[in-house]
Amino acid sequence: MPNFSNMSRRSYCIYRRGNKKRKIHNNVTAQGFGSVGVFVMALMVFVGVLYLFSANEIAMKGDQIYDIEKDIKELARENERLVIEKAELRSLENIEDVIKNKNMQEITDPVYISKETRVALED
Repeated sequence: MPNFSNMSRRSYCIYRRGNKKRKIHNNVTAQGFGSVGVFVMALMVFVGVLYLFSANEIAMKGDQIYDIEKDIKELARENERLVIEKAELRSLENIEDVIKNKNMQEITDPVYISKETRVALED
């Protein structure tokens, strides 16, 4: 039989030749937790970045909507002003003022063109 000193195997340490003790630790749970923790942390960072980009996009769309609504109100005011100006220009008083300012004269004897009058020469 070979000359070995105490050699027994246990879950927490192994005795080998001589009096040197060597402990073997199985950190499976700690390593597993570490990799899960890194994954969860990376996932949280990814979700946070995604949230920031979506919040920024929503804020930019809100600004665009505000600008468009402002333009709509401005164009509505411009449209109302143009409708009033159109009514003023079509009024009878305005037409009479234009006639007086341009020195136009009233036609007393109008000449109408009939269908039988020919403008072009016949062959």
